[in-house]
Amino acid sequence: MQPKRWSIARLQRPCRVALGIALPLVFVLSLLPDQPGPQFSHGDKLLHALAFCMFALLARGGWPERAAARWLWMLLGYGAAIELAQSLLPWRQASLLDWLADAAGIALGAALFAWQARARRAVAPV
Repeated sequence: MQPKRWSIARLQRPCRVALGIALPLVFVLSLLPDQPGPQFSHGDKLLHALAFCMFALLARGGWPERAAARWLWMLLGYGAAIELAQSLLPWRQASLLDWLADAAGIALGAALFAWQARARRAVAPV
C-alpha cells in the first residue's frame, strides 16, 4: 500500500475559504480608527506587505489553474480600494507608500508560490 501523496489540490478549498474570510475582514479593520499601541518605524508597511503576501499565496493556492496575473491585478485593485476608502474617512488617511507595500507583498507571494511550484516539479518522479 502506497502512502498518499501530498497535493496542492487538497489545499484549494481551505485557501478559498481563508481568502474569502480574510479579504472582507481586513477591509473592515483597515477602516477602523488606528488603535494605540507599540509602534516602530514603517511597521505598518511591513504589515501591509505581510498581509498582501498572504493574500497572494491564498489566491494562488485556491485557484492554481487561473492565470497569476489576474489575481495580482485584483489584489492590487483591492489595495487601491482600501486606500481610496481610507481617504474618505476623517480618522484615516490614504498612502501611496501603503499601496506600494501591498504591491511588494503581492510580488513576494507570487515569487514564493512560483519557487514552491518549481521545487515541486524538480522532485516529482517522471
